[in-house]
Amino acid sequence: NFEVNTLECAAADVRVDHDALMQLGDPSMEYRTAQVTVGRDSRVEIGAGGTLRICEGSMLILEEGAILEIQRGGKLELLNGYLVVRSGAEVRFSNGAGSQYVHEVLLAGTDARLVFDGGMLKLDERTTLTVSEDSEFAGYLEVLQGTESVLHMDTLSVFNWRGRGPDDLMLRIVNGARLQNANWALGAIALENGLVDLTYHGAIYTDAQFSANGVTFFASDLWEAEGSEVWVWTNQCTVDSCFFEHVDLRTVNTKSRVNTTDFTGPNA
Repeated sequence: NFEVNTLECAAADVRVDHDALMQLGDPSMEYRTAQVTVGRDSRVEIGAGGTLRICEGSMLILEEGAILEIQRGGKLELLNGYLVVRSGAEVRFSNGAGSQYVHEVLLAGTDARLVFDGGMLKLDERTTLTVSEDSEFAGYLEVLQGTESVLHMDTLSVFNWRGRGPDDLMLRIVNGARLQNANWALGAIALENGLVDLTYHGAIYTDAQFSANGVTFFASDLWEAEGSEVWVWTNQCTVDSCFFEHVDLRTVNTKSRVNTTDFTGPNA
């Protein structure tokens, strides 16, 4: 296992583009793993044609003040690897052009994980972020306890997170964590075909446009499920073919539409 840290006394700038690859770990040799920590004021830019690949057993950690920017044409691939975003750090998906652009994150393998431990996910205007379908099994995005305003969306940006089926974990927001947008009423959250774990006071709070299709919202009844909820206010809310198990759906001053959706458990 190799460990690399940026210097505390001087910021580092790393740029990967023009068909270059920054790879942490070696999928052909499981004992070859890496942990790279990017510190304050340092940044990693993945430009057009560049790829950041984190393999099994390896991890990229963004500490407070660090920035990872995936630019138009850049790729982020987690092959059972981890990307951890600490408080005060950011992962940015940028566009740089006037037309709509779709960033696809590859979460290959059920252990692939994008973890927000107080950090922020920023989407540029006219930018859609989604999960690539190029792998049979996909990992998930996790929001840790104490994390609230994770999503910073701009005009016409879309957080389109999707799974491989209603039992496929795609979002894990537990122990009082919240998936919440930071920019008032901008952008859209679109969840598709996956499982959202909101056990023990996990919640989605948003005033962005919200839609869910084929999604299971779940909170384990082995723990106190009260407070596990999806709450949408002052915008559109569309829920279709979903299942809420011990999870509340709340809307305030919204134009809401709920079709073919089941609710079960005392807290739903």
